[in-house]
Amino acid sequence: MKKDFCSKEEITLLAEKSSKFILAGNVNAAFQIVKPILDGKYSFPMLDFLGRKIGEASIGQPRGFLEFFDVIIDYKAMGGFVIVSQALIPLLENEFEQVMRKSREYIVKGDKWYVCDIISERSLGYALVGYFDKALPGLKGF
Repeated sequence: MKKDFCSKEEITLLAEKSSKFILAGNVNAAFQIVKPILDGKYSFPMLDFLGRKIGEASIGQPRGFLEFFDVIIDYKAMGGFVIVSQALIPLLENEFEQVMRKSREYIVKGDKWYVCDIISERSLGYALVGYFDKALPGLKGF
């Protein structure tokens, strides 16, 4: 694995820049910002940090961000599943059903064992920890 070229400060700037494009309705420009990360091999902690930062920006305005997440998932890079699943966590409080639905959708789209693992330990895992009584019945349908 090559050394991560991004510091936390650089990752924060990437997240802020992509979030501004998303909020302006330009999901494709936002994707171009994260694409070099998706095309590289980076540590999961770095990808998690990027996902957290993007997820924090999505609170209260998930619509454009969910479209952005779909584009990342459709790119089918392993790191994209990490970023998106981590980004879904901040939405659990206000968009619980949507997060559960998207998590399932992304597992099916990923169609690899590791996608289920990545998403289960992030968005779905946090749903179980923070919202057990709501999450458990939903997972039965998975």
